[in-house]
Amino acid sequence: MNSHNLLEVIADSLSPFGEYSVIQSSKGELVIKVTSLKIEECLMALKKNCGFIQLVDIIGIDEKLNPEVQKRFQLVYVLYNFEEQIRAAIEIEVGEAEIIPSCSHIWCNADWAEREIYDLLGIQITKKNKITKRIFFPNRFTGHPLRKDFESVDFECFEDSDSPFEKDTDLTLEQMSQRTVVTMGPQQSGDRGAFRLWMEMEDDLISRIEPELGFIHRGIEKLSENQNLNRSIHLSERLNYLSPSVGSLLWCRAIEEMIAIDIPERAKAIRMILLEMSRIIEHCRGIHSIQRELKLAAGELQFSQIIKTGERLLSRYSTTGHFSHLNMIGGMSRDLPHFWMGELMEWIRTVERHLFTGHESLKSSQFWYDQNSIKGIMASEALEWGVTGPILRSCGVNFDLRKAEPFYFYQDVDFEIPLGINGTSFDIYLVKVEEIKQSLNILAQVADNLPVGDFVSQDQRISFASKEKIKEGDLGAMARNQRLINIGPTLPQGKKYTSLESPNGELGLYLIGGNSAHPLRVKWRTPSFYHFQPFSNWAKGLSIDSARVVFESLNILTSEVDR
Repeated sequence: MNSHNLLEVIADSLSPFGEYSVIQSSKGELVIKVTSLKIEECLMALKKNCGFIQLVDIIGIDEKLNPEVQKRFQLVYVLYNFEEQIRAAIEIEVGEAEIIPSCSHIWCNADWAEREIYDLLGIQITKKNKITKRIFFPNRFTGHPLRKDFESVDFECFEDSDSPFEKDTDLTLEQMSQRTVVTMGPQQSGDRGAFRLWMEMEDDLISRIEPELGFIHRGIEKLSENQNLNRSIHLSERLNYLSPSVGSLLWCRAIEEMIAIDIPERAKAIRMILLEMSRIIEHCRGIHSIQRELKLAAGELQFSQIIKTGERLLSRYSTTGHFSHLNMIGGMSRDLPHFWMGELMEWIRTVERHLFTGHESLKSSQFWYDQNSIKGIMASEALEWGVTGPILRSCGVNFDLRKAEPFYFYQDVDFEIPLGINGTSFDIYLVKVEEIKQSLNILAQVADNLPVGDFVSQDQRISFASKEKIKEGDLGAMARNQRLINIGPTLPQGKKYTSLESPNGELGLYLIGGNSAHPLRVKWRTPSFYHFQPFSNWAKGLSIDSARVVFESLNILTSEVDR
């Protein structure tokens, strides 16, 4: 099916449900506007008839300050068609008192997205004739922080200490008496961040589990909407504080594409190097965390050395302790030191050596295999939950955004997509090991063909004037620098969803510009948000120890969940 045939199928599928319009962008992405009265039927038709089998994200927008719209809110459902490798944004307008039906029976992963929309914007969504509940803030909290007229007030920091589990009417009194509720958290849990897990236990096995979130909610999206584009770069780096350059890369790239700025080729290559190094380090950190959980010494030293030497190399480039502040709008904040590429090639050889030794040690460990092969995920289940990245590929789904939507030089480098079969933690481990090898291959190719020249664009809309012009007393150069510092570049009118293959899966950013120095709406789509949600299902029937292994294999960061 080509794009023209797909448009015909969409027309046939949506025509029974009233008026609609379809706009196709130059990159093939679709924007479909439908009426909110038939949104449930339209979404079902798009999934069943048109091949949009995965819900990528749901975005809520407050249009209170826009005089051109009739209804206050807008919902955007971002869908993906794997066969055609095309996205569709389904837009509906929603009134302040209007109630929208849930689509969680169409896609399982819609539940948390809808709860987030109600929590932060107050758009009412019904599920089984009940308004959806909050997800980050306590139920007793009043107000919805992402509304344009929300006024922050002091409030008491309290916790919902009651059990989140509803009474199971299928159980007898005797069966209920045999179940106990225990909690884990919300203390800091290693690298994962603060969260609480409520677990209902029957004997030593988990019968129900419910995460409690919101302990580190920082309002990154709200803050980004109220300051200029340059000052929001550091906020994007806090999404994944272990790999800060990944978030800032996507932030800068999305803005550059909206402004229509082509950054220098050298900057593109450096960004690819940072992304692949982050992938290697993140994969090794995920494997190492499972080793620590199982108290398994086999291969632990090797994966730990890869992490330490990689972070040390990134620190030598950034000159900071946490290798942040490298990406900037228009390119890189600094060029590579003259010695750095030689050290990168030495690090590639170090990783190859340690990876071989560590993998051989774990591959020969029956204990490692047994503990990581307890529970598997089917491909259809992973797609329903919005799972992406190495976890999706461990189920056998051949999809990687670096292949499907290549940017910079990814279409020019040679690499393979490793796949698993059963979706177990062991499959995820094998996929990550092979992806490390492919990332090393990409690094070597980029390093061999590293372009020379500028590392930042000289476009006056985003670049600072040279020091020489400032020393010469050039008033125009001084005014330009002052404007970029205080106001920053201008984001043009328009909407755009941009994504990349982060180490953990699809990292997406939805931006709305209004010819101003700050965005009208910022929405991050993080992999951890959609990987944490199905954990409640996958942990059922497991012991706490086995559930912890599954959790570590998902590589969830609550900084990506809470935002």
